[in-house]
Amino acid sequence: MLKVFVYGTLQPGEVNFPRYCQSHGPQVTPALIPGQLYHLPVGYPALVPGSGWVEGCLLSFADGAVLEKLDELEDYQPGRSPAENEYQRVKALIYADPQTILTEAWVYVMTPQKIAQLGGVPFVGSRWCGLPTVG
Repeated sequence: MLKVFVYGTLQPGEVNFPRYCQSHGPQVTPALIPGQLYHLPVGYPALVPGSGWVEGCLLSFADGAVLEKLDELEDYQPGRSPAENEYQRVKALIYADPQTILTEAWVYVMTPQKIAQLGGVPFVGSRWCGLPTVG
């Protein structure tokens, strides 16, 4: 089973969930990860491991093939230097609450250098939500 923690546009109800995740029928579990969120001017968040808590969802997929599409979306290529990737895909402990570990899962994080390069600013709060589109 493939497990991925998501905290931005891949969460249920956000813009990229239907396109990248929904058809794969993931089991969705509310979850937490230690870290700090940053808001990027391009309209999505970035996560840096740290001492605060970030709310999101643990997505559990029966088919691991979805990981290739997620890597593509997150501009991550295994073996490419961190400076060339937008996000880094790493294994991390995922929590049900601050005292209870759920599992280990993949999560996409961003280096502080990449956040600075993209003009990111610290996000106030622990749960990111995209703004509704107007149109």
